[in-house]
Amino acid sequence: MDSSALWKFFFESGFIYPEKYKHLSNEKNHLKELYDRLYTKSPGIARHFIYQQGSRIQGHMSMLRSYENSWLLHHHAAASINSQNAGLHVLNQVGSFINNSYRIRSLRMLYLMCYYREDNRFPKRVFGDIAINADNKAQLSLDSWSYFHCYRDAEIKAEIQKGWTLDQTTTGDLRNLEGFYQRRSGGLMLKAMNLSGGGGTNDKILGEYAKSGFNRSIQLFSINFDGECRGIIMADQSETGLNMSNLTNSIKVFIINSEGLTRDIIHSFIHEVSDLFKGENRIPVLMYPESSAEELDLPKEKSYTLWILNAEASDAYFKHLKTLLKKINH
Repeated sequence: MDSSALWKFFFESGFIYPEKYKHLSNEKNHLKELYDRLYTKSPGIARHFIYQQGSRIQGHMSMLRSYENSWLLHHHAAASINSQNAGLHVLNQVGSFINNSYRIRSLRMLYLMCYYREDNRFPKRVFGDIAINADNKAQLSLDSWSYFHCYRDAEIKAEIQKGWTLDQTTTGDLRNLEGFYQRRSGGLMLKAMNLSGGGGTNDKILGEYAKSGFNRSIQLFSINFDGECRGIIMADQSETGLNMSNLTNSIKVFIINSEGLTRDIIHSFIHEVSDLFKGENRIPVLMYPESSAEELDLPKEKSYTLWILNAEASDAYFKHLKTLLKKINH
């Protein structure tokens, strides 16, 4: 992989747009070195796919092992000319790899994940619409998140009301979250994030990242009121820029019960967790359910949909895709 050609493609395709570049520009050299290592020396945690015509890259997508048994599909980009065809060609490559590889135990590929925005028509069509039409959440599910930022240098003066505490998450707290999630969604999100069944060990994924020379950390904290779990905050840390929107290096907040929870309380707890992100000021925050941000009067910047596919249903998914787009053959 010619990293210079890839970066040129990211700019030409519009994948790195001006606002994103503004936040990446100070890390440009670091990111180039990071992607050289990721794409050439890290088979345990990453795969990448390109579609070329001659010497020019026309389409790109990569996969990153994000949790113990889950891989994230991300950085899907296509050249502006014939962008849909290029996007489909590279998605076809990814589909072939998944169908041929998910049974290999060492890959630990039980779930595939992808974040996308509803106003982005291509992923909405190839991910979201198929999930809606399939209507089988045991195989394919969608969950919506609010997205905003925590600024570590912001001064937080909120007084935490009596009874509210931020504590280490227990197995019981995770079971409460799972019960809430099953009632609300019934999808695959907690299984894919290794949070179901009281949570599991993350030793293997942390070890794979360390072996490849990358940082990875997952820490859980519970928002409690008088000992009752009202929500869980995940400090979901990886190398800055591993995902260019930093969705893999973010704070994820799951609100179970917002009764009595205020903007000041949640701000204080998020800010407390943000202290784990040393050397960073602007930290992405994803909140589930999406409606919680509005209920708590938080400054939502955008929404993301999290698409999750049970790998055992990957063949059926690509058959649905073939029917929808008449493009992909397996």
